[in-house]
Amino acid sequence: MKRTLALLLLTFALMTSCNDKEKREKALKSLEQGQQLKIDFEAQVEGIKNRINALEQQLVVAEDNINRAKEYQLLRTVEERDQQLRNAVANKQKIEEEIEDTRLRQQALGDSLKAVDGRIQAAKDIIEN
Repeated sequence: MKRTLALLLLTFALMTSCNDKEKREKALKSLEQGQQLKIDFEAQVEGIKNRINALEQQLVVAEDNINRAKEYQLLRTVEERDQQLRNAVANKQKIEEEIEDTRLRQQALGDSLKAVDGRIQAAKDIIEN
């Protein structure tokens, strides 16, 4: 994200200090870079979506483990039951935290993708004019 912001600022600075031909050349280069960044970000977003799906499946398993830990089991002591339940709950909380962190990363990437789209559009506008 910092890289994207830095590139946007650099592009803007270069475009404001050049003549028309130089502006178009730099806009073309900026357009190419922006398109590559967009491809990279879209791939990362897809990977994050897959990760969230996998984590949500793990969450279902963790909830099932909690339910099994609550059930009666022959020859299991109360202490063993409590320990199994604590472990299952801790695992579920860990997965929920990871889902939240992953969603925040997804949101940040979405914001970066919007910034790149803006950069691409600005470069296209310069090229067209």
